[in-house]
Amino acid sequence: MNEFEVFSGTKDIILVAPHAYSGDDDTGTIVQLIQQNLDCSAVINETYRKPKRKEKPRCSEIHKVCNLNNIDEYEKKIPGVYNAFVGSIVRLKQEIIDRDGKPYIFFIHSGTSSLFNNACKRIPEIDTKGVDVLIGSGKRTEAGDNQESLTATEEEVQGLIDAFKSEKFTSFSTNSLHFSAEKPFDLNQLFRQERYCPDKRVTSFHLELSKNLLKDDYESLVDTANCLAKVLDIFTGGEQPLDLEYTSDNKIVSSETEKEELELTIKAEDTFAVPEERADTGLVKEAHARLAGIFFAHYKNALLEAGQYIIDKFYDGSIELARQKKPTKELSYTQLVKYLQEQQEDSPKKSWLFNAVNLVIQEHDFSAVQALGQLNTSQKLLLLPVSDPAQKQGLAEEAVLKNYTTRQLAEAIKKTKVPRNKTLYSCLGRPDELFSKEYSHLYSTDALASLKPKKLKTLREKIKAQTEEVLQGIREQEQYLKRYRALINTIDIVGKNDV
Repeated sequence: MNEFEVFSGTKDIILVAPHAYSGDDDTGTIVQLIQQNLDCSAVINETYRKPKRKEKPRCSEIHKVCNLNNIDEYEKKIPGVYNAFVGSIVRLKQEIIDRDGKPYIFFIHSGTSSLFNNACKRIPEIDTKGVDVLIGSGKRTEAGDNQESLTATEEEVQGLIDAFKSEKFTSFSTNSLHFSAEKPFDLNQLFRQERYCPDKRVTSFHLELSKNLLKDDYESLVDTANCLAKVLDIFTGGEQPLDLEYTSDNKIVSSETEKEELELTIKAEDTFAVPEERADTGLVKEAHARLAGIFFAHYKNALLEAGQYIIDKFYDGSIELARQKKPTKELSYTQLVKYLQEQQEDSPKKSWLFNAVNLVIQEHDFSAVQALGQLNTSQKLLLLPVSDPAQKQGLAEEAVLKNYTTRQLAEAIKKTKVPRNKTLYSCLGRPDELFSKEYSHLYSTDALASLKPKKLKTLREKIKAQTEEVLQGIREQEQYLKRYRALINTIDIVGKNDV
């Protein structure tokens, strides 16, 4: 079984995320989004994490530690990983060659601020904060001999820069710098070095994406992926790809798919449903397998399909019972949710299940509202927390009338929300608010006296932890203060000696 996610597509593009393990570069999601958008090939590593600087062993199949960007580190030590990871890239490349295509490979990384600073400070006219992508394509030797490690021509590099520019990205070629992905063991050199899999038909790039492009909120990530997909498609001469839309918990669908109607079959109410006496283990396993299949196969309208399945199996097909959150097979459903929470892979999240059921209920309740039916799935999900039916219908109609994007609808919903009152707990991490005159009433003697002893104890622990955090910051600043003063003294001494 391959430990890596491998996708075979119809484009001449291969995307590779060697450091997609959570906590490393976190590039797996962006690569998968682009792959879905373009229908291109991709290889994603979310299994092996990068070793820390002094960590030993640096390469272990047992401990799932390996820098997959450094081929030398694992080619001979863990050949099984090399064959699975590099072998997948080579196989996808050959698929493109076999259909008379031109392989373009993009190794996707997330660049640190120091990397961008080091790259850009050498070129005075480049503003580090304005650069979105660093492009590594090897390096040319002075002699222009066989040691050249260029993985793309100058014309191709410029073409990629122009493509980024067309989507308002600022990119910068690093092929004159020491981190240009030119080292023999770099993954970007896989098809250039004689020691690996030489094939000069391949053009490849090492792309370092700015952290600004990989924001935490999923909607921004989808927007970025759409733009990056257009860049790669423009560069490789393909057709404009379809934009993707996001759904809850990182599900993705295409805007074209969203235009297709989904027929929901709601079963007749069963007023004589009999609650179960014990959990049905067989049903739990069947449901888990079914839901995992729906979740990961990217079926059309997966949320609605999964939601209807849950209502059919655990609520006896009753919309009303689902609305009241009263499953007739409550024990089985509780066990299913627990089972899903315990699974690290191949399972939808608990919140995804709840959204799936609530989306079916919303479709049922608002089946006569044409505006809601014209929204995409991600927009429908945004409307789930809106409890007032009239307000929900009004927002849907406003979104259709003004042709809102998902982000614009989110902003419109946000404006309808009544601001929550500040509490002592919500202000603890914001001393500028907590100790302002406006919020001093939150910790008056009377306010604290109204709290139960258990809450007071919890509050004290939180404040204590916040105090330690502030103290740690003070200690760090004091160390810097000492060093600054020492530096001033050194400068004064040097100045006197020069007089």
